[in-house]
Amino acid sequence: MVIVMVLLIGGVAVLFFRNFFNPGFVNVTPAEAEALITSNAVTVIDVREPYEFEAGRIPSAKLIPIDKLPAALGTLNRDESYLLLCSRGGRSARGAALMVRNGFKTTKNMRGGMEAWRGKVVRGQ
Repeated sequence: MVIVMVLLIGGVAVLFFRNFFNPGFVNVTPAEAEALITSNAVTVIDVREPYEFEAGRIPSAKLIPIDKLPAALGTLNRDESYLLLCSRGGRSARGAALMVRNGFKTTKNMRGGMEAWRGKVVRGQ
């Protein structure tokens, strides 16, 4: 009886915390991101700093540094699909979570960021 109660309570806790901490965005691999970009299914937002962006970026990416993203949300369409990326995926995950909290319906984060990207890269502005 005690074991059943512990398992039941543990299962409920796992479900609660999984949903409570769910960021609301989808993490995608670089290969999945490349397919989305190629099919024009997403608008790409690069949240790195300008010097990082100029060192190498995805051709269609729009630069909005993470510290400027909150102010830029009003200029973006909440009904569009967005793919956020940075150098490794941390800043873009924070940005994706921010967008979800502000009513953006389809937001994705590229896991591994530009360090994991194997597609085309453009340098300079």
